[in-house]
Amino acid sequence: MKTLAVTGISRNSISELLKNQVRTFVLKNIANYSVLTNSEVGDVLFLTSIRKSDLTVGTEGLIAKLVSVDLCNNIVTDEKADENETVVVNAQFEFLGYAVCLDMSENEEYPLVNPKTLFIRIKSIYG
Repeated sequence: MKTLAVTGISRNSISELLKNQVRTFVLKNIANYSVLTNSEVGDVLFLTSIRKSDLTVGTEGLIAKLVSVDLCNNIVTDEKADENETVVVNAQFEFLGYAVCLDMSENEEYPLVNPKTLFIRIKSIYG
C-alpha cells in the first residue's frame, strides 16, 4: 500500500489513539502540515513517533484514517517570540491497525518540505 507518513508523533499521543481509537492531534511540524493539507478526509496515513529524517525500511507504525482536518490560527502571547501568530493543523485520526515500511521515496509534488511517500505492508487491521 502506498501512503504518506505523519512523523514525530509523541509516544503518549500514539498510546491515546490506541486506547481511544479516535484522537485529534494538534500538529505544528511543517512536513506534517504539508502532508495533512494535501490529504483528503478518508485517506489512510502512516503515523509514527520516528522523526522524518530517521525513517527507514522496517520502521513500524500505525495506519489511521484521516477523519477531519482543520487549520487554526493561534495567538502567541510570549513577548520574546518573533511571531505573534502561528498556524497549526488539528487532525483527527481513527486507528485502523499496524504497518511496517517496505520502501520509501521523496515526494516530488511537494518541493518545499518533501514528505515521505511510503510503501507499507499492513500487519494487522482492527475494526
